[in-house]
Amino acid sequence: MAEVISKGMFALQRHGNRPVSITVGGETFYFRKLTISAEEAIKSIIKQHQDLTLKEPVKPNDDATEEQVKEYLDAYESYQERTNTQFRKLTCALMKYILVDEVNKPFFDEGDEIYDIVNNVYIETFYKAYTMYRDGTDGSVVEAEKRFQK
Repeated sequence: MAEVISKGMFALQRHGNRPVSITVGGETFYFRKLTISAEEAIKSIIKQHQDLTLKEPVKPNDDATEEQVKEYLDAYESYQERTNTQFRKLTCALMKYILVDEVNKPFFDEGDEIYDIVNNVYIETFYKAYTMYRDGTDGSVVEAEKRFQK
């Protein structure tokens, strides 16, 4: 027996089947429309990629020795590398979760390992498009980057 759905459910399904497209720097990204449960999944992805040990090193005083300044610069460089790595891993996880093709089918397969092949230009372009898509709301990549830098 065929299941009858209400007009409201049909309208929601039809609306959800059209992805949101955003073009940045010549690249067009298609984002799936987010349901309440998808919002929770994004928050979970962000939490999974946070490194609570990632703290910016304390800047030395003006009267610091050359050795102290060198130690700070080395620590800061290490911090920047770790931050960039974590941020790229998070961005790749978000790309795999939220990007779809023109007809709202997943853009990446679940098993795709994109971290080693995605480049910094694509990541930055995606980041800009994602920020536009999310309007900088809480739980976005922007907020996650701020948390990494605490």
